[in-house]
Amino acid sequence: MNKLGRNLFKAVIWLLLYACYQETPVRINADFDVEITGNDYSVPVTVHLMNKSTGADLYEWTFEGGDPLKSNKVNPEEVVYKEPGTYTIRLEAWNTTERKVKELTVSLDSAIGAGFTYTVAINNFSPVEVTLINCSYGGTRYRWEFIGGQPETYEGKNPPVIVFTEPGLHPVHLQVFNTRERAEFTDTIRVLPALAVDFEWWPGKDDYDMEAPLVIELAARCTGVLSYLWKAEGGRIENDTLADTRIYFDKPGEYRVELKAANGKETKSVSKEIKVLENSNLYIIQDLKFGITTALNTVGGYFSSETRSVLKMKELTPVTGPTIDFVFWGLADFDQCCFLSPDLVGLKALPDIPGAAHSWFINNPDALTAGQFDVMENDELLKRLLIRENCDKDLNSYFTGNDVPHLVLFETGDYRKGVIKIKQFVQAGSNSYILADVKIQKERTGN
Repeated sequence: MNKLGRNLFKAVIWLLLYACYQETPVRINADFDVEITGNDYSVPVTVHLMNKSTGADLYEWTFEGGDPLKSNKVNPEEVVYKEPGTYTIRLEAWNTTERKVKELTVSLDSAIGAGFTYTVAINNFSPVEVTLINCSYGGTRYRWEFIGGQPETYEGKNPPVIVFTEPGLHPVHLQVFNTRERAEFTDTIRVLPALAVDFEWWPGKDDYDMEAPLVIELAARCTGVLSYLWKAEGGRIENDTLADTRIYFDKPGEYRVELKAANGKETKSVSKEIKVLENSNLYIIQDLKFGITTALNTVGGYFSSETRSVLKMKELTPVTGPTIDFVFWGLADFDQCCFLSPDLVGLKALPDIPGAAHSWFINNPDALTAGQFDVMENDELLKRLLIRENCDKDLNSYFTGNDVPHLVLFETGDYRKGVIKIKQFVQAGSNSYILADVKIQKERTGN
């Protein structure tokens, strides 16, 4: 081979070797996915990145507005965004022969929360005017619901004054929205009843006959009230600002009692008439039952003018015993009957009465008739009767069931005079009894 041929052969071999040595270029695909932690787009937001690129040897990430701002890792650690806005995430990937870029944008919302406080005008008595103070954040739209209020709903950040009239608990519900999320908050408004004014009255325990001097018990029956004021011209009020109190009337007449009540929003009043009668100094108690000796524990036979009632034997105590004014004693078939002084019942084989007082009786009087008893409306006639001076001298003065009506005169241990009118003798076996009316002085007069 000549010299030219040898050089040509070398050149061919060199070209072949060079062609075998040169790299084949690798194509790059820059790609990645973004995952929002918890799918929560309200800041602070944590972003996870998944690198799906191919063909690259090197990477550079840029996180606009994020922390960190850059990374050159294949799969960078999480990126945190603390401020709302729209941000670009940029990935640049390359090798020795090629460089590619991919960008994505993420839009992040403000943190969102719902809340409100409220103030009530004056107080919680109906009607209640409520001013709501919106404490929410991160919202772009607001929806309110006022259960039982006026208005019932509202769209907007700051609602008008809401009015509630029905008593009870009224929920107020707020929904706050941004682009993707919603937050909610509920509170309750308590509405107290509106002001309503009324009262009840009744005579004191010793004044059932409505005669002067008279004590009247008062009881307010109000709702939605904070203060009371009683008025009664001509009467003496025990405490005029309490809900329950007493009024004293010394003289007969017609009186107007007024209750005025207020709750800070309004004041209302109500008045009622009370008629006080002339003092008759006479208690009139009708249809009392007095049992025979075998009925003292079932019907009773012990009269107390303090309670204006007939007590049973088992009701006698050291407290009730001293209040007994007289005792009925009667045999079966009413063959022998009489009224006894409380301190002498032992002489008729009855148990002693604790703290018994002494009374005087005329079991068969001739100084008074049934007709006079019936028309007796005050104690004028009783004051003239000499009962203690002409009382029975022993316990053997009886009357029987054949004498109807029958009167018995008595004078109590505190020198109050009275009359018993027996209207009926009722046969009921061991529970037989007499039916009687009693008229007795309220207070002692004369000697």
